[in-house]
Amino acid sequence: MKKLILFTLILSLVLAMPSLAEADEPVRIDWSKEVEQAFVDAGFVGTQYTLHGVGCQLIIPDSYVEQTITDEDLAHELVFHYADEETGGKIQVYDSIIDGCDDLAGLGEMLKAQYPDRLVQHVVINGVAAIINASEELDTANVIFDMGEHRFVQIVFSPMSKANQLLTLCIASIQFPASEE
Repeated sequence: MKKLILFTLILSLVLAMPSLAEADEPVRIDWSKEVEQAFVDAGFVGTQYTLHGVGCQLIIPDSYVEQTITDEDLAHELVFHYADEETGGKIQVYDSIIDGCDDLAGLGEMLKAQYPDRLVQHVVINGVAAIINASEELDTANVIFDMGEHRFVQIVFSPMSKANQLLTLCIASIQFPASEE
């Protein structure tokens, strides 16, 4: 239980405190039996989904329903969208090409320059380097993975303020690449 509390506290702090964005070492976030149990103990129920075409897996809360993706959504690089009508929660996945950006370090610098008031924190989620880009104003947290050749996958969670623990646990569930199970 102590590990669960510590894990939730650390990730919540990463999402809430811009001062941690200056840390030299990326924060490590790992899914474990304890974190999975925390998800259940907090009253959440979810299913591990494989997002084909993107190559990752993550837990989507069972109250979230997959939304239809339109041609306009695809034009804006949105490839998956789950929403909970009751709470207003959303999980959206974007598959983007960002010309002029070679890697996560370059993307992190670009984000810091364009959005100086946002948290840009380098993390390692289940062994894979990523950036958490959080906006208090937009009430969202984006987790961005480098797929190579200027391709980046962003998983956007919102709202942060109402569902912080749920989103923290969903972020911890992200597996890149998707396992063969």
